[in-house]
Amino acid sequence: MNRTSIHFSINGREFSFEGDANEASRKLAEFMSSVFSPLRNAIHHSQLLDWRKTLKFRADQRVTLQQVESRFRRLAKLHHPDKGGKRENFEAIKRARDAARLELAS
Repeated sequence: MNRTSIHFSINGREFSFEGDANEASRKLAEFMSSVFSPLRNAIHHSQLLDWRKTLKFRADQRVTLQQVESRFRRLAKLHHPDKGGKRENFEAIKRARDAARLELAS
């Protein structure tokens, strides 16, 4: 039997497991789901659809996480409130990046 030991914390939530590696993998997946599911649910469905528009990608365009991050940095520089941009636009760009991360990581 392949045994393993895992201990860590995410956002103040502790995870600790010692035992069979297959069981550890299953328990870890359950834990990660419990941590990130609320985040996924917090982002409204329309935001998931609109991130392409906000980040200026075509609806039919294949997009990678690297492209999202690059586009985010470029747009954030243009719309950052400290650089004369509107806070609402900057916040929309951040929400779009977060929605894209969630969709592309799935």
